[in-house]
Amino acid sequence: MNILPHNEQAYKAVKAHLRKSNRTCVVHPTGTGKSVIALKLIADYAQKRILYITSYAANLLEFWDKIDALGGYRMVLNLSNPEKHVGTGISMDLDTGVSDRFDISGNSGYFDESCKSDDSVDSCASGVDNTAGDEESRIKLLKKATEVNESFLTGPVIQFSLYAGLDNLLPSFDLIILDEFHRAGAPQWEKNVKRLLRENDHAKVVGFSATPTRMDGRDMTDLFHHDIASNMELSEAIISNLLPLPVYWLGKIEFELDPADPDYHDKLEKERKKKESGKLRKRGYPNIAKRHLESGLGLKEAFQEALIPEHATHGKFIVFCRTIRNTHLMMKQSEQWFDWVGEVHRYEMNHQNRDGLNRFILDQSDTLRLLFVVDMLTEGVHLDDLDGVIMIRPTESERVYFQQLGRALAVTSKREHPLIFDVVSNASIMKGALDFWRNIGGERDLTEREMDRLFHVTAEAADFLAYLEETEYDYYGAMKRFYEKEGHLYIPKGYQADGHDIYREFISIRGRWNLLSDSLKQKYTDIGMDPEITTQWMTGFWAAAAYFDENGNLDVPSGLGMYHGVWLYDWLKRNREKQNLICERQRMLLDSLGMDWTITDPWEEKYKELERYHEQHGHTDVPGDDGPLGRWVAEQRKRPPAGEKKEKLDRIGFEWDGRKSRSRNAWREGAAHAREYYASHKNLKVPAGFITTDGYKLGTFVKNTKRKGLLADLERECADS
Repeated sequence: MNILPHNEQAYKAVKAHLRKSNRTCVVHPTGTGKSVIALKLIADYAQKRILYITSYAANLLEFWDKIDALGGYRMVLNLSNPEKHVGTGISMDLDTGVSDRFDISGNSGYFDESCKSDDSVDSCASGVDNTAGDEESRIKLLKKATEVNESFLTGPVIQFSLYAGLDNLLPSFDLIILDEFHRAGAPQWEKNVKRLLRENDHAKVVGFSATPTRMDGRDMTDLFHHDIASNMELSEAIISNLLPLPVYWLGKIEFELDPADPDYHDKLEKERKKKESGKLRKRGYPNIAKRHLESGLGLKEAFQEALIPEHATHGKFIVFCRTIRNTHLMMKQSEQWFDWVGEVHRYEMNHQNRDGLNRFILDQSDTLRLLFVVDMLTEGVHLDDLDGVIMIRPTESERVYFQQLGRALAVTSKREHPLIFDVVSNASIMKGALDFWRNIGGERDLTEREMDRLFHVTAEAADFLAYLEETEYDYYGAMKRFYEKEGHLYIPKGYQADGHDIYREFISIRGRWNLLSDSLKQKYTDIGMDPEITTQWMTGFWAAAAYFDENGNLDVPSGLGMYHGVWLYDWLKRNREKQNLICERQRMLLDSLGMDWTITDPWEEKYKELERYHEQHGHTDVPGDDGPLGRWVAEQRKRPPAGEKKEKLDRIGFEWDGRKSRSRNAWREGAAHAREYYASHKNLKVPAGFITTDGYKLGTFVKNTKRKGLLADLERECADS
């Protein structure tokens, strides 16, 4: 088994760490051969019980074949329901099992920002990749899925599993390998992963990942108690020549006015004046950009300049697009961009059409081959004959950016300098990306001439970005308009503008706040984005402020019920109980309303409310259907307290017999209706069967009162009132 020095070093480090503890992990960039380390470990445990877990069918099949080629291993792939995990026509992602794309409660908070238009909803089920659905991988995987028999329950064996199939595993493993272990933190998988590790607490557990930090900001090395045997940054891999240094085209390509236009000079002067005055109108750009894109100016020349000297006109490129609609648009525009190339094969890959990948891989023709993808291939698949990537997908996530970049970089790459076309200048808006390239340039000690050859920085293309924005919805603009109208940016759940779900985008940005660059954070902060306080909390605060304005205090009774759309008593109670968890600004806001942070005994709170009821009504016979207080009173009768609590209830005349209490309440209700009748008729000669306007059977009440010999008492009560 051939193993490069950096992987040999990592393998030895893993072995050393496993001698001291049962868990460790390797964090190496994509394409550096992490699977070789796993193979070496499996060879060490050849006579043991091994479990290999990964997230994609393609990864699983690739590793299966590598083990199979070694020979001498008993191998089993057992899925409880393989159709569920790898069937076609299912929009769920293997990372989550279900779509949490629409979980707008704020619990998930990590779906990718690329999901921004109506036609991208299904393709963005959870904002992560899913390559396991293509038909060829599915068929191969199902062929390997076997029934477990008793012979597998003991002795040496290697079981292969997807994270989505951890509910039907063999018992008692000696070695567990978690490939792409950042996936283990997905909400639908994490519980099963932790259960597996608990049940195999004696096993050695080794994880591999290029990006251990998830989109929600969680560092999944905590699965290994943050024990990292070997850690290598992508920049380190390039600097040390493990991965190829790409030729990088940083573009927002400038689409200039056509010199052949008779009004060229007049238009040029107008544009110059607009730029100088700062009044350049964005609205004018989409149509300009559209015309230039259709004519192929700018990008066509850039591709010609890059591809011809690199002999890449017969190469393979992945084109990262933003949505399915964008994909179709860019595929059409690429006809203009590459009309100078002899022959171009175009393939498409998204949740609706997965066949494009296999056909792209198998296409070995002497042509330019382009694979247009949406929310796929950012990890998990390595193509040795790839010549580069083309980024036409604006992203604010450094994680997504480096995953896209990593597709073109691999130890086994056949190209000395893969080509990266960052058409939308993703690198220019992310501090991490800029630092990454500066670091590489400095550490590689590149000359100015080499830097000029490897890094092409073109002019800014505001019109191209505007054209992309024209095909997408401007969520930022919608949020800014909301802020300007409302004076804040606490967008309510379900809020839409122009048919687009603005709230969904709003919580998406909040959910990945820590992953945004400082400039983007400032951009959203300027229009009122608050990363600490949710809309739901502010709704409660506004209700509390309204109550304070109305009553001059926050002594909210438990029986208040819904107030300004909030169960205000419960909301204040939760904030008192969680006062150590809320942020300082939330505490300051409540302090401004005179919030009492004292946490009292719930029984004492209800008793004080009963005292107020007694003062107001003169008795404690609270009906059982009269909200929380009525239910509490009924509970005291059902389970009487002892000691001081019982004495306090006795002091205010608490009726322990519920039947007597109900009887008195029935008399009070009847007497109240009788007084109204007496006031109008000056007597209580109520006809039999008489029913009041509110539905009370007063005739029956008076009849029963007379039968009991209490009518005279009732008449005196009515006359005195």
